[in-house]
Amino acid sequence: MVLALGLSGAACCLTFCCGRWLARWTRCDRPDGISLTFATGMNNSSATAVLTAGWFSHLPEVLLPILS
Repeated sequence: MVLALGLSGAACCLTFCCGRWLARWTRCDRPDGISLTFATGMNNSSATAVLTAGWFSHLPEVLLPILS
């Protein structure tokens, strides 16, 4: 359970960090950078949850923190 929470948290943090890096790389102003960071993070977090749920579909105790 701890491993599942740690991996899902790390995947979520990674997507937000990638969004922040993309905002800096494109030299967005502050409001656009914040919007890009959250849009990238939330979009990829959802995709990560779906992929993880498919990968761990045989372990119901892992699916609970991912899908909640």
